[in-house]
Amino acid sequence: MLFSGMEGKVEGKGQRGKSEGEKQIERLLRRCGLVYRYEYPLAVVERGKTRIWYPDFFLPEYGIIIEYAGLTGDEYEAGLRYKKSVYEEFGIPAIFVYPDSFRGYWPARLLSQIEEVERRRVEKVARILERAG
Repeated sequence: MLFSGMEGKVEGKGQRGKSEGEKQIERLLRRCGLVYRYEYPLAVVERGKTRIWYPDFFLPEYGIIIEYAGLTGDEYEAGLRYKKSVYEEFGIPAIFVYPDSFRGYWPARLLSQIEEVERRRVEKVARILERAG
């Protein structure tokens, strides 16, 4: 499914299987006009082998992944820690949203996390330019 115009764009596996948390995130991305891909394939090297992961949301204009971590349990949480470490190892900015993240005015918090990723990138480029100049 592809949406265009002022709304966000989504491609991927489609609507089937989305959790309520994913639906809330998707509504925010669309309302803000952010281009995104739902469950867009991402190749990662995992334990020496190339694997295909399907992050919940990928923001191609920002290179940011948003993962909704809506389940609980030791095994699930260990998987989340592992996923975070792989994203970090490859320099992929990832924002993890949990069920309790939806308390209060969560849209502002999520958007400020996206803004923070971009701010760090700009600062990094500025430092590189400063050293080169």
